[in-house]
Amino acid sequence: GAARRRNGVAGAAQARGSAGAVGAIRQSRQGRRQAQGGRRQQEAAVSLMSKTASAKRRHIPLRSCVACRSKQPKRELLRVVALPEGGARVDATGRLNGRGAYVCAGCAAGVADSLRPGRLARALRADIDNGQWQRIAAELSAAVSAPGSQMSAGQTPAAQTRDGGAGAGARRI
Repeated sequence: GAARRRNGVAGAAQARGSAGAVGAIRQSRQGRRQAQGGRRQQEAAVSLMSKTASAKRRHIPLRSCVACRSKQPKRELLRVVALPEGGARVDATGRLNGRGAYVCAGCAAGVADSLRPGRLARALRADIDNGQWQRIAAELSAAVSAPGSQMSAGQTPAAQTRDGGAGAGARRI
């Protein structure tokens, strides 16, 4: 009796013999596992709920306009890319290889006033001569003022190309 009170269940089992000690240890482990099992199921339910809640909210990548430094969603900006073989051009698809810089629709419309060639060259880390600058400025103006362009609705030619011009609510591939 005294050994049982001093040493707990395992001590009492040891007092009875080694076979009883193993059985008492197994019982205490099973009890702990059952207690942990309930907690694990609750934790799994909580993590499942948080995963479904975060799946509804989608990350929207933001980019800065080179001219006015305003942050906007990437799809609402026009991308100018420095090509690996040299030079630069407006990227209508948003998928050309090379270093990119983004310009918002407001700055692209008044490209002569708002965007200086040096600022774009610095962002692209490329040398842009006067001829290339004139071509890029014309492409940016054309992209904004093109008939059927939805830049005022917040959609760029790149987004139109990806979804077939179906609009902002259409499924993108």
